[in-house]
Amino acid sequence: IRLVPQRPTTTDPRDRGPDLFDVMNLVHLEAYLPGVLDKELYAHWQLPTYQAQAIVARSYALARFQAAGPTRTFDVEATQASQAYAGATTHERSIQAVRDTAGLVLSDGQRIVPAYYSSNCGGAGASPFDAFGVDDAPTCLTPTHPDPWCRSSKYYNWGPIRRNIKTLARRMAAWGAANHLTIKNLKNISTLVIVSRNALGRPNRFAVTETTGKRYILIAESFRQACNFTPPDARGSLSLPAKQKLKSSYVDISLDGNDV
Repeated sequence: IRLVPQRPTTTDPRDRGPDLFDVMNLVHLEAYLPGVLDKELYAHWQLPTYQAQAIVARSYALARFQAAGPTRTFDVEATQASQAYAGATTHERSIQAVRDTAGLVLSDGQRIVPAYYSSNCGGAGASPFDAFGVDDAPTCLTPTHPDPWCRSSKYYNWGPIRRNIKTLARRMAAWGAANHLTIKNLKNISTLVIVSRNALGRPNRFAVTETTGKRYILIAESFRQACNFTPPDARGSLSLPAKQKLKSSYVDISLDGNDV
């Protein structure tokens, strides 16, 4: 384990404290991957699925390693921000799948493909640009209406979820502060709307407007993260039960008095 003091990302003196660290687990790629498979897949799924996931997870990790800038002291995170990671595991199917596919990656002939994936598409895919605002996937990977395998998941359809609009504004502002974004100044929400969708009808940009007219645009995954953000010291109304979290940004939005 290595602890590295975080470099300040703003000129705010509060961002320069000596108690902010990146805590990193240093591990060889092939030893890291079984911990990803163990966390990302169901234990009863078959070996070929684990083998496919091992190739995808290896490709994603290596693409992120190659894309990391000189100021970043780590390659991937251990959560959905990159790919989930359980740490060291004894799960034999995960270990075998990584061993069986050693060295195999997805490539478009020019580079390793950043292999984005999700647990359920809800029936409509999204490009990296739709979800994250980045356009680093090859053109051969475009959003499609996939085969209906996702329908068997209990998460294919979910909701509705009802949130208090004032609490949601505080949550989004806290997310903005944690990520050094201007939405940290959000005081209230007058309107919350979908401003664009991809060719399959999936939302990819959201607008949050204050009563002052100030408008903030969020890409799809940023919107989901902002709605689900829980500050480390959250108490009371800012704590968030799992059943109240948005499982994706593939949603419709309506305002009902003080609720969203």
